[in-house]
Amino acid sequence: MNSRRVIGLAVHALACVIYILMNGYAVAAYKQLVGGLTSRGVAIGMAMYLIFYFFVAVNLILVFIRRQALQFGLVIFMMLAILFYLLPQYPVRGLAYCALTGGLTIAAILLTGAIDKAYARLRGQAQVKSPAIHSRRATPLLLLITALIGVCVCTVLLALGIYADATKANDSAVSYRDTQGHDGGGVQQCA
Repeated sequence: MNSRRVIGLAVHALACVIYILMNGYAVAAYKQLVGGLTSRGVAIGMAMYLIFYFFVAVNLILVFIRRQALQFGLVIFMMLAILFYLLPQYPVRGLAYCALTGGLTIAAILLTGAIDKAYARLRGQAQVKSPAIHSRRATPLLLLITALIGVCVCTVLLALGIYADATKANDSAVSYRDTQGHDGGGVQQCA
């Protein structure tokens, strides 16, 4: 196994561990801010496991793909599949998991390339190249990276907007219920 694959396996495995940590912190923060997770439709717990296994499988496949354009294309496919799976019933989770999986995978791809180049220089395997940039190869890659960063930023902003609207609607429903004299669905006590 060559060094690029070993480095790729290590970095993508680290991305999977970071996913688990960030998911744990995000769920705890969401429960503290909103007050709990709601479930609609199918059991969402199993769906989160499915998304995690899909994320791990895609990261494992990415280790064996050498062309970055194909890697970024697979990342876009993964993000769109997660959005398609969660968005009709779970908009906040869909956007959050799309940003989390996409961001971690893109970071792993870029970090793998950087570590591989540094390792090649360290071992003396890198050839001396002229500093000229081949615009034919660099421009599409830069456009793709810019588009992916834009998608991630828009996803986070949209999730924050949906969260803000949801909290405003919840606050207005609570204030309406309080002005109508309801006791929050509790049992009425008789004197």
